[in-house]
Amino acid sequence: MDETSRTAIVVDFERTITSPFAREAIKKCCEKYGVSPQTLVSVINFPWVKPSISGDVLQGCNNIFREAIKNAEPDLSALDALMCAYNAGCDIYISSKGFYDAIEESLKKTSFTQLHVSIVFGREDGTKQEHLEKIKRIGEYDKIIVIGNDVADLNGIAADIKIAVNAVREDFSETKVDALSEGPLMQEILEPFLN
Repeated sequence: MDETSRTAIVVDFERTITSPFAREAIKKCCEKYGVSPQTLVSVINFPWVKPSISGDVLQGCNNIFREAIKNAEPDLSALDALMCAYNAGCDIYISSKGFYDAIEESLKKTSFTQLHVSIVFGREDGTKQEHLEKIKRIGEYDKIIVIGNDVADLNGIAADIKIAVNAVREDFSETKVDALSEGPLMQEILEPFLN
């Protein structure tokens, strides 16, 4: 990357730079509160919509998710790829439907110390597109690369490059991405887009 160009890497948290944890948290919530997985996933995916579960159940599930996020372990190949991007002069942002405070707490663990994140955006900060708009206002970037594992992370997002990792190929049949891997984020996937 030349010295005058600026690139922002916007990456999801769960299953993109960490090992999966949401399914286990969903299972715990369903068992503890008797909520259906479909209802819970709807509340997770659309936090700005009035939840269809009681406030006490929502708070209890939020606490379970916060704990799961805090205990998340990094995917080492993803950290290596993002470290290479950082060393190439890219700014790293996290854009997640997870809770900001829990992600910040997780990033303090020694297993994440090599990850240099400029800013974390969580569910409290709006939708992924709203996160992206904030990032565009923060810096004058020549290129914005968005990395996620879910169609919802990448569909309709105004980014220069979209990379799907840990993705189910069939899920992306109607969503344009520049690279798709059914495995984790690796340096070989990201590096061609850094130039």
